[in-house]
Amino acid sequence: MKKGKEEIEIPKLKKIYNTIVNTTMLSVSAVKEGLEKIDKKKKKVSIIILVLVIICAISITFFVYIAIPPKIISVTYSEKISENDTQKITIKYKINNKFKTICKLNNNEWIKSNNNSCIFDASTGTNKIYIKNLFNTKELSELTDVNGVKRISLDGEKIYLAVGETISLNTKIDFVGDADRSLKWISSNSDIVSVEDGKITGLTNGESLITVTSKNNVSYTTKVIVTDLISPMVLNDKKKVVACNKYSEEEASILDDILKTRIELKGVGSRAALVETIRFITLSFKDKIPYFFENGRLEPYGRMKYVDGEGRYYHKGLYLSESKKLDIKASFVGPSIWGCPLTNFDDLYGWTIGAKYPNGLDCSGFVSWALYNAGIDVGDIGAGISEGIDDISDLGEMHKLTYEFVNNKEFKVGDIIGWDGHIALIAGIDDENIYIAESLSKGVRIATYSYINKYSELYRSYQYINKMDNVYNADGIYTDMW
Repeated sequence: MKKGKEEIEIPKLKKIYNTIVNTTMLSVSAVKEGLEKIDKKKKKVSIIILVLVIICAISITFFVYIAIPPKIISVTYSEKISENDTQKITIKYKINNKFKTICKLNNNEWIKSNNNSCIFDASTGTNKIYIKNLFNTKELSELTDVNGVKRISLDGEKIYLAVGETISLNTKIDFVGDADRSLKWISSNSDIVSVEDGKITGLTNGESLITVTSKNNVSYTTKVIVTDLISPMVLNDKKKVVACNKYSEEEASILDDILKTRIELKGVGSRAALVETIRFITLSFKDKIPYFFENGRLEPYGRMKYVDGEGRYYHKGLYLSESKKLDIKASFVGPSIWGCPLTNFDDLYGWTIGAKYPNGLDCSGFVSWALYNAGIDVGDIGAGISEGIDDISDLGEMHKLTYEFVNNKEFKVGDIIGWDGHIALIAGIDDENIYIAESLSKGVRIATYSYINKYSELYRSYQYINKMDNVYNADGIYTDMW
């Protein structure tokens, strides 16, 4: 882009210049006529005075129309923040002349103004605006009129907490200039939710509004709902299998909303969303979903029947209320919600063919349910590694599970782990153990395996880990442990 005077439209400058010249010429003619009527001595003094008057007039005209720099009127920001964390910033200014000016933000390129305003893509931390007219560059010093926090955003408009659960709210502050970014936190009902420096704790069932406010009175409010339908994320392998019809329609709906809210907060389709999903069902949910070998699938698989919700449940939410039966597309001996009796047709784990057991999920049923709820629709597919058949093990990048691979930490939480015929998900990693979310005879749970011990059951049982980076649309924000 060209810079300097060439960028400025100047036809009006020429007009003013011509006016000044014509005025000056007329003045000179009038002076000559007057001078002819006076003597030479007075004539000389008069010429000097009139020249000084003309110079003053030209100077005043120049100052009024050109030299006075623009004056800022307002600075406004768009509501929407773009994907690259910028907002549209509009600077309106007042200027005595009608010439075009050019503007720039910080050290960016000069841009042309329009209707006495400039529009920029402004990033957090913007602190200088320059406006340039025909003869000078004006720095609007450090945006002193607009310094401060412009927007605060928290994790979401609604957050669920278990009684006794504490979490830290992620706070994003958009500011301009030399802003004081200190925040004040208030809970509308401190008996239900306490808050201190962004850490909120659920104390008892109920709702509270958490408001965060900046020094310049920009604020954001989120609703926190505390419920005893869920528990804090603590590994508990003594949970009981969910009882048949334990939850009312309202309670089941709340549990679905908790799961949905947490997934949306993490970003649908992201690794973080999948991690949140598997930790919700294995840690936050108070009951255990039982293991039930599939009676069939929604996806064609050999001679398997087209069946929905019997050992598998490929739908959003938890299969806990009678109304969820309306989602079932095809039944064999069901429908039957989780925890309610369903006829079994396999002798796995010593089960009796034809006997009834609580309905639940098998291994690939659990993994495909978790992926689908997190926003990754892979279909109601199985767990094998056979060629020519679509299986969950085909997702991502498969690596042989070895001591070196695992101890080099070449995998992440949210990756797939399994052996031929069994599939699971990595729910956590610490300095010694890998925590695997899976559905086997003990139901849907998290099993703990040492990875620093070469003789661990991990290396005797599991055959591969699939790195899932190319499956998720983003990593998102997650932790290796809950």
